[in-house]
Amino acid sequence: MTQLMNLKHYRFLTAILGVVIFVSTNASGATKPKNIILMISDGQGFNTVQATEYYTGQPAPFRNFPVKLAASTFSASNDAKNNPLGYDPDKAWQSFSYVKNNPTDSAAAATALNTGVKTFNGQINMGTDGKPLTTLAQFATEKDKSTGAVTSVTFFHATPAGVAAHNKSRNNTVQISREMIYESDLDVIMGAGHPLYNGNGQAAANPNFGIFGSEDTWKDITDADGANGFTFIDKKDDFRKLANGEMPLPKKVLGIARVDSTLQSSRTRGTGKTVEPETMNTNVPTLEMMSLGALRVLNQNSNGFYLMIEGGAVDWANHGNNLPRMIEEQIDFHNTVQAVIDWVNKFSNWDETLLIVTADHETGHLWGAKDRFAPLEFKGEGNLPGHAYNSGGHTNALVPLYAIGSGSEVFDRLIIGTDLVRGKYVDNTDIFRVMHHALGYPLVGRTKAAQTTTQATTCPEPAAVN
Repeated sequence: MTQLMNLKHYRFLTAILGVVIFVSTNASGATKPKNIILMISDGQGFNTVQATEYYTGQPAPFRNFPVKLAASTFSASNDAKNNPLGYDPDKAWQSFSYVKNNPTDSAAAATALNTGVKTFNGQINMGTDGKPLTTLAQFATEKDKSTGAVTSVTFFHATPAGVAAHNKSRNNTVQISREMIYESDLDVIMGAGHPLYNGNGQAAANPNFGIFGSEDTWKDITDADGANGFTFIDKKDDFRKLANGEMPLPKKVLGIARVDSTLQSSRTRGTGKTVEPETMNTNVPTLEMMSLGALRVLNQNSNGFYLMIEGGAVDWANHGNNLPRMIEEQIDFHNTVQAVIDWVNKFSNWDETLLIVTADHETGHLWGAKDRFAPLEFKGEGNLPGHAYNSGGHTNALVPLYAIGSGSEVFDRLIIGTDLVRGKYVDNTDIFRVMHHALGYPLVGRTKAAQTTTQATTCPEPAAVN
């Protein structure tokens, strides 16, 4: 049934993209990875990474991954009549505002990443025909793997919801949270969204039980018996103990940090005009801490796991054109990527683990100047680079894509073309294809015959910090 649904998804995708399809088996006999880890910095563009590297003086930990590509992110809401390619590299570099037209949202992007299907903005794992789509987590469950979603924003926000929920609107947060907790097969859910705390990690004046539907639901989630087999945690020390292996490992964990919308970005302490780690909330875990705890729980399954980790507030900071808060969030994301790399090296290996680092879309149209393709200005380590935001919203600009481990070489078979500035690129639906194939399913996607080389007019990307 699910395989039939998946085939229909691919037929839909090929109809709207006009791509060449092939089906292949693992003829080489190469071993499929046991574990799949997808890490998403929400709203991260190439200059998001560059700005953070300039500030820290350190290259991002994924810079040396063997797979270095870009990915297109447009949704089915894109204007097919005036923009049939979804992303046209020529137009993207000839017109500075081109990528701001009809951009994807996180719900459609999460759907593409988790199902391989383009859908309309606002929908989570629902096709343009209104029917539910099969997610990678569901396919992983079919393979008897554990699954999880970890985020630095509310656990029912669009990107983490995309791991397991199905809804016609990302705004139906009560339905989404209930599906994730009570109806999905997720083994780990971690993020913000605590009804008893505010953005500063302080007790809220008015508890917001409405995000769970009722106070009774909250009591059911947090009582000793848990909900749907979940062990509930919300104290920073419990997240720390879980990450460090200092407590018995539960089979399933629902961890909601003691903060409302984001771990850090929504706090009111500090000016927000500089990177200010001294003003950060101290009662909440880091994304790194949550991710290491999730890995320990999921790694109990000898069949492996699929885990999505999101640095969600990068997007929130870029929406606000707040570079200091963005850099804080991106540093947390970089630290988490490094922690995951270290975990694989210690507790697994790259023959049994596939790690993909990317973004769902770019936010802010961040460049070095207003209304032109100018590089960010390096002003020394510890200083904000010279920059200009050119949007308060999303764009359809290509986003970074890095991968390492078993199965990552498959990306080379799915390249759409070459952007003169960003280089070779695939589509975000191809990220699903690679992960789906890593689960042992036949590969369905583009052949190299569909590859094109395009011309672009712009300055070259500034060099990364070495």
